[in-house]
Amino acid sequence: MKKTAWEQFKELVNSKKIGEIITRREILDSCNCSSNNCDYMRNICEKSKFLEKYSKASRIVPGIFIVRRPIPPHTSISEVRGMYERFNYEDEIEILNTKIKDAIGRGVTEIIIPFELIYPNNVLCELIKKDNGVININYFKQQWTIQW
Repeated sequence: MKKTAWEQFKELVNSKKIGEIITRREILDSCNCSSNNCDYMRNICEKSKFLEKYSKASRIVPGIFIVRRPIPPHTSISEVRGMYERFNYEDEIEILNTKIKDAIGRGVTEIIIPFELIYPNNVLCELIKKDNGVININYFKQQWTIQW
């Protein structure tokens, strides 16, 4: 049975040990697909922390990547994309949490927060409950007072 480009990509990444280098040329040669598709798979895996850009003397070297962890064998590209979105969301929440605590420390009572960070899974509400105090969130013309 013919392997998909994603299966070929996973095999290539998983054939390397953690910390080994993989090049864009290797990816292009291993996967039977367009360079755009190869770059998409590589980029998603980089954002999901399976790969990392290689740097030398604090400068990123184009086209060279380090394997950070193996891709689980039965993982689809959609699942890896979901991992990327969760990592990205968690990073945004952590940054937001730090900004809220800093603002509270400075006596700020009104903070603008992107709406999509408030409701996806109530993570923000859980973070806010960790400390004691009150904060007013003003999102355009909608106002909330959150106590925690």
